[in-house]
Amino acid sequence: MTANITFGRYRHQDLNGYVIANVNNGVTNAVMVALDPEGRLSAASMSVVGEIDSEAAQWVPLESRASGQWAYSMMTGQPSSALLDMLDVPHVDRAGIADKLFADAATLSEECLAGLNKDALVAMARAPEKRLSTYEFYAAEGERGLYRRQAAGAYGIFADLFNANLSTKMAIDRKKPLTEILLPILSEMAERPIGNALLKRFAQAPALPEGMRLSPILVFASHVQPDWFPKTPDEWKSFYHVAYALIEDLHVPPQSLPALLAGSGGKWTQLAERAVAKAYVNEGDPALDDPDTYVRVACMNARDTLESFVDMVVLPLIAHAQEADDVFLNASIRKGAAEWAWDMLFEGRNLPDLLDVSRRFHQERPAMLEMSERYRNAQAKAQIKEGGWPGLTNPVQAPNGFWLVPLCTSAELTEEGQRMRHCVGGYSSQAKACNSHIVSVRTINPDGSSISHSTAEFHGIKQAIPDKLGMVQHQADRNHTPDAVYRDAMSWYVRQIESGRLKTNWELIRAFLDDTLVVMDQVERLCGYDWRERHNLDMAVRPWGAFVTKAYRTKGLDALMDSDQAAAIIDGMTPAFLSAAPTSAP
Repeated sequence: MTANITFGRYRHQDLNGYVIANVNNGVTNAVMVALDPEGRLSAASMSVVGEIDSEAAQWVPLESRASGQWAYSMMTGQPSSALLDMLDVPHVDRAGIADKLFADAATLSEECLAGLNKDALVAMARAPEKRLSTYEFYAAEGERGLYRRQAAGAYGIFADLFNANLSTKMAIDRKKPLTEILLPILSEMAERPIGNALLKRFAQAPALPEGMRLSPILVFASHVQPDWFPKTPDEWKSFYHVAYALIEDLHVPPQSLPALLAGSGGKWTQLAERAVAKAYVNEGDPALDDPDTYVRVACMNARDTLESFVDMVVLPLIAHAQEADDVFLNASIRKGAAEWAWDMLFEGRNLPDLLDVSRRFHQERPAMLEMSERYRNAQAKAQIKEGGWPGLTNPVQAPNGFWLVPLCTSAELTEEGQRMRHCVGGYSSQAKACNSHIVSVRTINPDGSSISHSTAEFHGIKQAIPDKLGMVQHQADRNHTPDAVYRDAMSWYVRQIESGRLKTNWELIRAFLDDTLVVMDQVERLCGYDWRERHNLDMAVRPWGAFVTKAYRTKGLDALMDSDQAAAIIDGMTPAFLSAAPTSAP
């Protein structure tokens, strides 16, 4: 894989602009931006096998309200990974070509897009999504455009909101005080009252990082002590990442935020550093050099810990406590189970301690799930000849020489987890239910042996050619970020699937899921063992004793099943969600 970047002018009908293209292994990925004589902006992209002017080439317009960071980079020369991603520039080449690419983009923008409204671009810079509609909003002529740009200058963090919300648009255009319209809108987004004091603090806030939404930041900020708000750009950056890690990645109940932040004193950079040091304990770990990024990775891992506890312990406990052979789950049951799981595992802990619990769980996960794996393996031997499940695709070699190998048995997952020293060995239940597809990036030697370099998890596909292949995570040894060459191989794999050039095993997956050999009880599919048997339940619950909070460490199965929390969830199970146990004839 090597980058072959070219630039060119774009002229079509009344549009004038420029194009950037990259040819990689016979596939051309190209992007363009252009203006019409009235100053209206257009952007489009294409990915085609062959040349950009071939009959198969077709531009796909960027919708005005879609995220347009890559288009903004073409308009300004501002560096972004989004533009490199759109061009499919290999990660191994990026450091060597990025500076020149963005400098050339800035030059061509001056030459080919001279009609751009520079003041509108300044306002657009404060918006994280960089939508074309945001540019159009701030590029309006006359007083209307002036007042809009002044509003963005006063509250840069709300630059997207001013454009996206009709009420804010009308208030700005009618010269009404911003506070009158902002406070109720922000209060609704934060799900609690927002006052003038908080609004004033946000007037000092820099733009949100690329890809972040405003709502999680507002929810978090509304629970932070007034004197804990950041005062420097670096502290704001850490504040945003901690906020997003807790609200968006970990889904922390807002009422639990004070305990999680206890002792931080509003020192957000230090909090991120202390939290990451608990999640990555090896000296010299690369995560320690980038705490803002890895506090989010660690919180995603903590979310996985919580979901594993829900699936392995809480749902089987609730199912065992009621009189039914099969339990069919709805959103309300899962919500109640997640809330109870949080109370048992994480409530009252501060953030560093919470991430320490999650780290220890991921280290011990394969052994903790041994009973479940043993049961599931026995089931597989009896039901499925190969003892596994269909892979996302057949193994395939990327152009840079690495193999993409779907893992299709519990033994393969266990081996991968041992090789990579992460917790993929515990993903058999999700993989067998085809809710997850696990793919390993490997070197395959001439003698057939292999070396694992990184592991990716994808959401289960729902059609033969998915519009977007949902990557949940891509981890290297000990859950570190994979090297560029392995990310390049995985990027190629994703693009091949999404374009239809690499065939998925959809028909086989669908047949496998439709087969009566697949366990249909939803709780059993999630937990991986027969929860109706008291011994199985005890074996699954017992290892979690070292991880739950003190209030739960001395409680046995009966105490948990007889608790008010279990009763509240069971009360929400209507007959439609229970399959009554058969009764013997009189």
